[in-house]
Amino acid sequence: MLSFLSMLAACGGRASLNDDAGRSTPAPSGGTSAGARGGSTSVAGSSAAAAASADVGGSAGVADAGGGRSADTSGGGNSGSLGGSSSGVGGAAGMPNDTPLWRSSTEPFCPPPGSVLNRNPIWSDARGVSVVTSSSSTDSRIDSNDGSGWKRLTEDSKSGPSNPSLTGFPYGPLVEYGNSACAISFVEGTVNRCSGAGSRATAVSIVDAQVAYAVYDDRVLSFNGSFWVQWGGVLSGKDDPTYTWGVWASKDTVVVVADAGKIFLQQGMKLQQQAAVPAGDYRAVWGFGATDIWAGNQLGELVHFDGKNWSVAATLPGECAGIRSLWGRDDTLFFTTDHAFGLWRAGVAQILGDFSCAGSSSVMGVWGNSKKEVFFATQVTELIDDACSGVELFWFDGTAVKAL
Repeated sequence: MLSFLSMLAACGGRASLNDDAGRSTPAPSGGTSAGARGGSTSVAGSSAAAAASADVGGSAGVADAGGGRSADTSGGGNSGSLGGSSSGVGGAAGMPNDTPLWRSSTEPFCPPPGSVLNRNPIWSDARGVSVVTSSSSTDSRIDSNDGSGWKRLTEDSKSGPSNPSLTGFPYGPLVEYGNSACAISFVEGTVNRCSGAGSRATAVSIVDAQVAYAVYDDRVLSFNGSFWVQWGGVLSGKDDPTYTWGVWASKDTVVVVADAGKIFLQQGMKLQQQAAVPAGDYRAVWGFGATDIWAGNQLGELVHFDGKNWSVAATLPGECAGIRSLWGRDDTLFFTTDHAFGLWRAGVAQILGDFSCAGSSSVMGVWGNSKKEVFFATQVTELIDDACSGVELFWFDGTAVKAL
């Protein structure tokens, strides 16, 4: 297993990677080499060995909207390009590729100087990879790579003062969310359409073309294929405010995580606050089913729900191990913290890449198509005004971390 060794450099800078034998591939000129922690890290609750790898995939993200504004879901032909749709929102638009087209591109992602990543800025499906950036907290843009190199998908859209995040409907439109100009936008081709009004957005989970959920402040929104509407009552109690950060949903389960140790789980047609949840401010949630749900908090804890109880399965190592995002499938869970990324499988946590807690490098998000095709987005804040804004993308092929 390769482990990540270097801090990011300016545009085109590559991480220095060590293999198990200690050999390293040096960073090119401009790269800053740094020491690294090893490849596999065993944590609390770990078993002796990791299970064999399996495909990883799924769909979730982060957003907000106000109820009532109609989403434009008109069909857009059978476009197989990123952001295209066929029969309305989420319409099938092309078939998966046995060999992802983006792999034929050797061009690194290089946004203009001054570009900023928000949490969860990267999303993918079999068509390719997309990243949303914002400039000076006022304009946002999406760049995509379908195998022909990185191309600007959208013209600048107003986002400020909040920076947007990104998710999408598989083989359908991309979904830009979290900015204050429009809480949730559908991006089809080069057209960015506001689908819901609101001032904040923290998470969106897409189930299919007709079902999705979003959270903002102390409210949950549901999408029925055409409209976003408030789902259920507010989550705050009297003198007990709630601020939500994440949502994961399937056809029969909705989970919302929030600050102050609050987790809400769908029971019938309502969300119920869970009792006996480990303390912590929760930032991310992912599920493999109603009895296999994972949440991550700022204490660096991976908390598991087995259908009856919530318990701490692992505490990630390091002084800056607060969990930022989760993504997974087939019993393999990928996570990012403020300064590291890795995976959890069969009771073992593996740190795939990390930065010094004292540095300005941050891991901003994770998404993937399978366990052998997982993407991570990083940024060095000290280099925001330099070439490529200190942004670098990586992907994990099931064995090694590579620059994208």
